[in-house]
Amino acid sequence: MVILGILAGIGFPLFVQFRDRAETVLCGSKLRGLYNGTAAYVHDNQAWPSILPSTRAEHSGGAGKEGAASFDARWVEALKPYGISEQDWYCPTQERARLRRGVAASSEKDPRPARIDYTPTLFQGGGMAPYQWPKHPWFIERGSPHGTGPQIILTNGAVVSIDEVIRNETGGQP
Repeated sequence: MVILGILAGIGFPLFVQFRDRAETVLCGSKLRGLYNGTAAYVHDNQAWPSILPSTRAEHSGGAGKEGAASFDARWVEALKPYGISEQDWYCPTQERARLRRGVAASSEKDPRPARIDYTPTLFQGGGMAPYQWPKHPWFIERGSPHGTGPQIILTNGAVVSIDEVIRNETGGQP
């Protein structure tokens, strides 16, 4: 019995560490999927999706649940034809936290409107506008669920944390 207790005491922290790392990797994979779907959209339409929040508060999530959900739902619908499902917009770490609180994200069986964990940035201009600024993120993860700052995906498809970008830009200074 004592040996089982010791093994459990050693194994549980490792399990948590491996689960957290797997969720971070899956989150990055979902960002890459959003990147690929959006790149296909830009190629087909010669423009970034013209989905603007109806108000500044809606873009920042401050327009109430209906306003933010409306913005989120328009993005989900715009990228569905490019193989991006509603589930692709959910960070697994944030989804696990919501489930722990008893608040699941919407699903096809759930009448609640979409809620996305990756905020799209806005671009204006023609077809190549999203590619003109190599350090401008396409999507930014809401919150910092992985403990390394929100993850972002850049113009070249690289997934990095905001903390990493800041460190690189400031020469390692916070």
